[in-house]
Amino acid sequence: MRLDTIHPKARIRARRALRGHANASDVADVVAPLPFSSALDDRRGDEMLHRGLFQLNGRRLKPGVVSESTLEFREALRELATIQYFETRILEGAHHVVAKHAAEAPKDAAGLTTWLEGLRVSGPGQLDPIWSWIATEASEEELRWFVLQELVAEMGTDELVRRVLGNKASLGALERLRQMAMLLGVTIPHDAAESDDVHWEAMARANLVTALANNRGSQANAVGALAAMTMTQPARLALIDCALVRLGYEVFLPAPPVDRAAVARLLHAQLQQDRGCAEEIACGALEWMRAGVRCLDGYRAKLLQGVAA
Repeated sequence: MRLDTIHPKARIRARRALRGHANASDVADVVAPLPFSSALDDRRGDEMLHRGLFQLNGRRLKPGVVSESTLEFREALRELATIQYFETRILEGAHHVVAKHAAEAPKDAAGLTTWLEGLRVSGPGQLDPIWSWIATEASEEELRWFVLQELVAEMGTDELVRRVLGNKASLGALERLRQMAMLLGVTIPHDAAESDDVHWEAMARANLVTALANNRGSQANAVGALAAMTMTQPARLALIDCALVRLGYEVFLPAPPVDRAAVARLLHAQLQQDRGCAEEIACGALEWMRAGVRCLDGYRAKLLQGVAA
């Protein structure tokens, strides 16, 4: 449930609760555990956490109105607090993993753009064997399954694009992926969070992107993630195009080219706004790419019987 769809009078209380400034009566039941609240406490928890968070994010982004006078308000408030807590844990964990590598990134826009181009060639997940396998060997059924996972993994990308570029912006690579899905007849199941057809790793990437899009302190990280998407996705989509052509589909629109100039402008604008944020931009790019690696590991385990990257 989006915070801005809550009744205006209730919205103030919701914001206070999320910032930790509400009265006890305002946040009664907010801290009550949801089914996956202990998910980070054991090794089996990742899947439970990301399926649960993906389901909550689906409700969070769905338009609607919640009145302060209903029990639904308390439930919406509890869900928002829970989402924020786990998103913070996810972002902190992702940052810790990539921080050392990100510190090596150049501090100027031109150098950072070149560094991102290097990730396009040899960054995390770019040389995974599953990409060439998709292009040359995957069956139609396997390709449909793969595209479904990628569609789920992109849930939240629209929010990220709007956060960074504005309400009317769109990402060409995402539109192309949706066209591919339509061509194959692929749609996301209504109960995707509980579906055995959807790998939880795809939900984990979607949850990371949604967290970047909605966390106030992650603007530079969000810019980095979007820059990495813009740099790396065209080559991946071109390989899916190869599979479509091989399987007899007519591909009328090629994958969009890498827009290096747009990435350079985006990085320059962010560095002008915050001159010390180059490392955070690099962190966002690496966080998104490493989330993609976890997806590919899960895909490979199903499609290629655990062949190593």
